[in-house]
Amino acid sequence: MFESEFEFTEINEKIMNGGVIAYPTETVWGLGASIYKPESIKAIFDIKGRSFNQPLSVLVRDVEVAKTLVMLNQQEKLLLKSFWPGPISFIFPALDKEIASHLGSTDGTICLRCSNHDWIKEFVLSVEDPIVSTSANVSGQPPATSRKDLDWLPDEVYVVDYVEPTVNKRSLPSTILKPQGQKMKVIRNGAWPIDKLKPLLEKLSYELILD
Repeated sequence: MFESEFEFTEINEKIMNGGVIAYPTETVWGLGASIYKPESIKAIFDIKGRSFNQPLSVLVRDVEVAKTLVMLNQQEKLLLKSFWPGPISFIFPALDKEIASHLGSTDGTICLRCSNHDWIKEFVLSVEDPIVSTSANVSGQPPATSRKDLDWLPDEVYVVDYVEPTVNKRSLPSTILKPQGQKMKVIRNGAWPIDKLKPLLEKLSYELILD
């Protein structure tokens, strides 16, 4: 499916030097850069033609990394451990509001994602920084579900060498939820269906709120 320790080393170097990469997830292809490189984040907004008032998500390896980026109480830590890794993202108040603002957040929050994709698991263990996570597409267009959908990207974007599976391919982006006390607001319907989420959230004492 994918190579190689060498490629992960190369990817890490590109990211730490301010590069933007295109990479696979268990849902759609994404664009990524270090969250500590504001110019790289701006480049992603520009590449996508995305409005800066539509914040980018962050890819983390586990709950321990999440704790270094956002404020979490004990119930929220249990929430993350119950659903991660998987195609679901959660929004929490950022510990560093400046990082949140670079990501396009206007309310001081960060949306976090922890993928169960085999390549991503190795990727996040190999790179030094948490990574911006957003679908690889021009804003308003369908997200890229295969490598051949990435021909429009500028040459400076590094597209990882990955052979895609022919089965079990999801085409939806992650579901996004935002805890608000004991309520759970649905920000985006996605790869984890809401009807299957509801009973799981109720077991954790959350009331699912649909707009």
